[in-house]
Amino acid sequence: HIGVEAGLDRGKLDAHVDWKPGADARERVELRANARLRAFDDRRGPGLVAQAPLHVELDAEQLDLSRLQPFVGDHVVEGRLGTSVRVVGTGAKPLVLATVDGRKLRYDDLRITGVQARVGHGDGRVDVGLDVSAPWVDGVHLTASAPVRVSAVAPYYAIDLDQNAELALKLERLELSGLEAVAPGLELAGRVDGEVTAKLDDGKLQGKADILARNLARKGERIATLTLAAALDERSLTGKLQASGPAVRLLELDVAVPMKVDVDAGKIAWLKDQPHDVQLRLADADVGTIGRLAGLGGVAGRIEGTASLVGTAGKPKIAVDMTGRRLAFSSHPIGRVAVQVTHDGGHVRAAVRQARGAQHLELDADVPMSIDLGTRKLDWDKQAPHTVELDAVAIDQHLVAPFVALPEDLAFDLNAEVHAKGNIEAFGARGQLRASLGDAKQLSTPVAGRFSVSQVQQSVELVIGPFEDSAIELVATSQVPLRAVIEGNAPDWKTFPIVASLDTAHFPLRALNTLLPEAIDRADGRFDAHVAVAGTLGTPNLQGQLGMRDASITVVPLRQRFDRVRLDVRLARRDIELVEFSARSGSGKAQIKGKLHLERGATVADLQVNLDGLPVVRPGLPLMKLSTRTTAKLDATGTVTEIDVVARKSVLDVFTNTVTAPKPFPTVEGVVYVDSAGLRADKKATAADEKKAATEPLLPTDMHLRFKLGDPIYVRGPQANMTWRGGVEVEHDPGQPVKVTGALNCDRGRINFLGRDFEIDSGRVTLPEQGPIDPYIAVTAITETSEGQVTIDVHGRASRPELRLYSDPPMSESDIFALLVTGGSGSDDEGGEGDVGAKAASLLAAFQNPVLQRELQDRLGIDRVGVSFGDTVDQPIVAVGKRVSKKVYLETRYHHNAPDNYNRAEIHLEYTIKAPSWTIETFIGDAAKGGLEVWWRRRFGRPPEPRNTAKREAEDEQSDAH
Repeated sequence: HIGVEAGLDRGKLDAHVDWKPGADARERVELRANARLRAFDDRRGPGLVAQAPLHVELDAEQLDLSRLQPFVGDHVVEGRLGTSVRVVGTGAKPLVLATVDGRKLRYDDLRITGVQARVGHGDGRVDVGLDVSAPWVDGVHLTASAPVRVSAVAPYYAIDLDQNAELALKLERLELSGLEAVAPGLELAGRVDGEVTAKLDDGKLQGKADILARNLARKGERIATLTLAAALDERSLTGKLQASGPAVRLLELDVAVPMKVDVDAGKIAWLKDQPHDVQLRLADADVGTIGRLAGLGGVAGRIEGTASLVGTAGKPKIAVDMTGRRLAFSSHPIGRVAVQVTHDGGHVRAAVRQARGAQHLELDADVPMSIDLGTRKLDWDKQAPHTVELDAVAIDQHLVAPFVALPEDLAFDLNAEVHAKGNIEAFGARGQLRASLGDAKQLSTPVAGRFSVSQVQQSVELVIGPFEDSAIELVATSQVPLRAVIEGNAPDWKTFPIVASLDTAHFPLRALNTLLPEAIDRADGRFDAHVAVAGTLGTPNLQGQLGMRDASITVVPLRQRFDRVRLDVRLARRDIELVEFSARSGSGKAQIKGKLHLERGATVADLQVNLDGLPVVRPGLPLMKLSTRTTAKLDATGTVTEIDVVARKSVLDVFTNTVTAPKPFPTVEGVVYVDSAGLRADKKATAADEKKAATEPLLPTDMHLRFKLGDPIYVRGPQANMTWRGGVEVEHDPGQPVKVTGALNCDRGRINFLGRDFEIDSGRVTLPEQGPIDPYIAVTAITETSEGQVTIDVHGRASRPELRLYSDPPMSESDIFALLVTGGSGSDDEGGEGDVGAKAASLLAAFQNPVLQRELQDRLGIDRVGVSFGDTVDQPIVAVGKRVSKKVYLETRYHHNAPDNYNRAEIHLEYTIKAPSWTIETFIGDAAKGGLEVWWRRRFGRPPEPRNTAKREAEDEQSDAH
């Protein structure tokens, strides 16, 4: 019901509007207005007459906010609202009184029990009052009074800064957990009470805050109860913070910072030239709790001490005295650490003491450096004396590993001392170390070294051994003008002179196992080296030879061990000749020879690689042996680095001999396996890239690589017989994507797929011209069956190839698959047990790529088709599974060549009791072997789900239980 009554007579406006949703409804809105308007032809335009009487009354009762639901989409709006507005006086000087009353308000998960607001205007002031209550706060009370004059005619408002203004905010029992509805992800808990006041008096701003937070916690981690008292006046900001609780027994922070508040300009100025005073006291702080709150894991211990800052920002006096007990970082024990740092009179002085058992470290340093907090600059006085003293005893990998990336199995015990003093005019440093290297079981490799540094010459000596007369001795001397380097006017680093030598005879390689790259394992044999280096860092002249005898190593990426390794390298100025590198693996052998001339603008190299029956070992693949005669030439005499690789007489033999295969990792929902060694390598590579200097490269960065099959490569064996030809070219320009052209083509051949020989109709492998190097595969092969011709087509990127099955006459792909596996397109198996086993084994050879296995599973329309292994690769296990219902999963498995007392055929049943936590799994097979397992799973580390979603899932589980 809407009623409107309005009239306009000679500029006088009278209006009455009334709205009710129904005759008996509680809701009602009524507006009454009386005003005088300017004439329409007034040059000032339409508006109110400034001095004419003005009267407005607006009343709204019991308005249902759910009427807004169609306008807010998926959000939920509830509650009732009432308001009253009264305006009297004139248009130029209105008197205003407005009130708002809201009850049981809701916006999604945010619920407000009640809101009462009051706004008044009269005599050039605006007064505001607000009271809010909710389930998570007893009361929020806001009062404010400001010298603001409001008018219904222009100018519509004016602020009088010469008059007083006040503001007060009071909190009563604010539960921080209730803020989750306003700011999801905070995960705060605790209770806050407090009061904040501000006053503007005679143009000067004063403020005060008193806050009490009880039982503060975040993400379930209890922190402390804290109090804050702060005050602001026209010259300074002072505050005192105190905290005590599980995270810290006592924290006291007192701050006095000079600043000026300019109300007229609306600016806050930091008075840097006025005295500051900051005092911090810490007692028994839990490092583990603080680390977890900061998102840093693996830290533990307790810290206590004091810190202070007094004086001006330009010349602050800083003092830090902290002690940590039972400290650990990245799960490595560090022990007790005491740190004292001071800044006063243009000097920074530091003293660090660390101790853990017999281990201790002492560091003292005095550096002439001034800190200016106002300009955020450091002023280093290079002419003043410097001092650094370091004494370290029984330092091990646990102290170093949290800060430096170390090989995973490396263990050591190190003693060292360093003494450095002087200034830029006369500087000297010397030091020495003794250490024992090894692994966790034994420290068997002694190391000794010393160094000295002066203004014009630097030297280092390092001895690894001794093993009778077979220690490695490294001596190096350089002449780097340190003063010029520090001042930034040094000549090109490539001109710095260097003299060095490396000598050892019959050094046992096993002594360096823990220092070798992670790709190399279990090195053994003898290492010989007699190398001399002279010249400059940019153009060193090398003389001598390197060698290995009776060596053996395991190359982890290749998953195989090489023995009878022999190496001979000769160095002559800038020429490096690989006289011989030979190694054996199984019955195969490798021989490599080559030469390299290393000189900027004139670098050339050639390499000959001969492989004879070298095994290629990969888990889950048949044993393969590669034979080839490959040559590689490098030419960097121009602006482009040219590399030509030609492979001739290449043969890849594929066998089906029994080799031990590793069992696959179990797959568990919510658990992701990562390559930790790879991650560490990536971090090292990234750090190296960041530190790499922008210097002239030894080789031009423009590269052109050509790979060519000089002769066809033959792939032969029981499962395949193919011939491939072709070549690939790769071009790389700095700042440009890698460009790749060329292809490998299959002339003819056959492959065994699902136990049948297919003749290759066409085969081609190409690389994308730009972007990621993801080969494109296109292979088509044909076979004849009793029911027609079958064609397999594999094409697409190697990362996601597509498999298609065709037949003539046409059949569905599921029927084609059954035809290839069983010999018939029907569901009955036409072959015996041995035939089925052979076909399962050939299935393994056909689907070595897990991406193709996934594609096959997608094409067949079943939930899972998988191939795994028993103890060896001639024991393939074929699994076919189907999810029967939401809670039941059924799977059948066939284990070919299963050992005695093992099931050949099994049926598995999984039943989910309460998703996703509890599951029952059971199996039984033809060898009367069975089992029953009960699994409990728990997810952790994922973000919290929205409340509405969690509530709906809880309601669904409750309905399932009933």
